[in-house]
Amino acid sequence: MGPYPPYPPQYPPPPGQPPWYQPAPPPPKPNRRPLIIALSSILAVALVIGVVVAVVLIRAGNSARPADTVRAYLDALARGDAQAALALSDAQPASTTFLTDDVLKRQIERWPITGIEVTDQPGAQGFAMIKAKAEFGGKPSETEVVVRKRGGEWKLDSATLNVTVSKYSEKSPEHTLTLFGQPIGDVDNVYVFPGYLEFGSSNPYLGVQVPPLLLDGLRMGDLQTLTSPRFAINDAGRAAVNKAIETWLSACVKNPEANYRCVELTTDPPMNRATARIRGPVDVSGLTQTLRSGSFGVDVSGEVRYTIAADTADGRPTTYSTKGPIGTTVDLSRDPPAVGALR
Repeated sequence: MGPYPPYPPQYPPPPGQPPWYQPAPPPPKPNRRPLIIALSSILAVALVIGVVVAVVLIRAGNSARPADTVRAYLDALARGDAQAALALSDAQPASTTFLTDDVLKRQIERWPITGIEVTDQPGAQGFAMIKAKAEFGGKPSETEVVVRKRGGEWKLDSATLNVTVSKYSEKSPEHTLTLFGQPIGDVDNVYVFPGYLEFGSSNPYLGVQVPPLLLDGLRMGDLQTLTSPRFAINDAGRAAVNKAIETWLSACVKNPEANYRCVELTTDPPMNRATARIRGPVDVSGLTQTLRSGSFGVDVSGEVRYTIAADTADGRPTTYSTKGPIGTTVDLSRDPPAVGALR
């Protein structure tokens, strides 16, 4: 027996302490980081796809606004993408000779297209006039571009200028006109993008100036834009005219009756014409040269100075200092240019 007597049977033993357990840890929080990263990636991809689709649609002409089509067109010109520019119009040109990437890049190399501004303006259903501005080599230009909705796409009435050159006659200098080195004098019209245009002449003695053909020509749509080149005598032409005058004077000194409208020349003492020749240079600094409008003829007038060496009628060699006015015409269509009636 132990030190304590057992409980009486009528009394139950005292209750014991409940058993103790380690409390369970709280459930872990769900890790949402992979989900956030996944959603962010999906949104980023969707944004990129949206931007790419928007750019493709605008470049293809499937823009939500007509102004987007006009801006896409000017952007295509500015980067030298001829095909993208042409795709933004339903009116396709009859000829693409001067509508290639190579020609367009030559244009923007000389006159870069900058400062593009396009203003959206309200218009009738399926039709809009969009105000467009840009600088071509620093030359400001602005116009209102006609845009129409065709087949659910906004399109320019025309992406090109339809240029017609006015001509004076069948033999006028306009028939020698070149564009980027290619002859266009006998072509009724040419299609070009607005911007720098390298006009020239196949006649080496003539230079050409043509007013800039910029955005304002787009307002005409596919209608013809008439331009009138201005021809001028270039440096080679002026030198050729002076040479023609010297040749003419030398011939007139020897045989005035056989040459074109020689200036009457009287000397004292009388000279033997058969021995006459011009000695030294002819001073033509007092002459003026004027190109006739619509012609290859150059009117020459003013005073000339030169020295004639000849024998007198009785056989004595002598010299004559001569000066006097002249008025004649040099034909630049001849090769070389010469004094004479125009052909």
